[in-house]
Amino acid sequence: MVLVEPKYGGNIGACARAAMNFGVGELWLVGDVDIDREARQRAMHAEPMLDSAKRFRSLDEVAKHADILVGTSEIRGGQEKKVHRYNLTPRELAGRISDRKGTVALVFGREDYGLFREELRLCDLQVCIPTSPAYEAMNISHAVAVLLYELYLFSKESKRSVRPGHVAISRDDQRRLAREWDSVVDFIRYPAHKRKATKLLFRKLLARAVPSAWEYHTMMGVFKRIREKRRAPRPTEKEKKPAKAARRPRPRR
Repeated sequence: MVLVEPKYGGNIGACARAAMNFGVGELWLVGDVDIDREARQRAMHAEPMLDSAKRFRSLDEVAKHADILVGTSEIRGGQEKKVHRYNLTPRELAGRISDRKGTVALVFGREDYGLFREELRLCDLQVCIPTSPAYEAMNISHAVAVLLYELYLFSKESKRSVRPGHVAISRDDQRRLAREWDSVVDFIRYPAHKRKATKLLFRKLLARAVPSAWEYHTMMGVFKRIREKRRAPRPTEKEKKPAKAARRPRPRR
């Protein structure tokens, strides 16, 4: 569980307590966060989690230590809103990450602003808890409890069968595929004002699709052929023109 620049010690303690309730292993704190007396009082028996919390300067640094980043804030407005707003429910998220290997980081934003646009770009998946339109905002500790409850329940009670032989690719492999895609988008001179969102869309698609190792190598093979075609010399005008058929002599009358 990752808390990005939480403002109130009471929320930190309550989040730690919920994390321990549902078996979350670690607490990661981003920014200059003070674990005060109120945090320890609210944590109750989860105080050891506060003592062992890992510290990070930014979410970029967190991304280097996690295989999957799940953002829990929704971006509003801007040309990229459609890409960012593909939100999973907590139950849908549980199904997506249940068979993933590696470290899954659930990222919770600030109490007032949530996660910034740049931070959401780092996240592979995005989850949103449905609430009543009459009052949509949730306290961060309540959001943590709801999300962790759904993940815990799915892991204990779900009988969903995992695809036989399916091994999801690593975050590094996803980055390699994304870089290949970026190269193609740039090479074909895709409209400049659409490139950023198009590149981001592909990254979000990869995270949702959970490609297997076989699928990864297949796509990389396609990208390799594209690179080879790009490097191949272009045919000359003479080579482009088809050879003219030999003219038959006209019969004499």
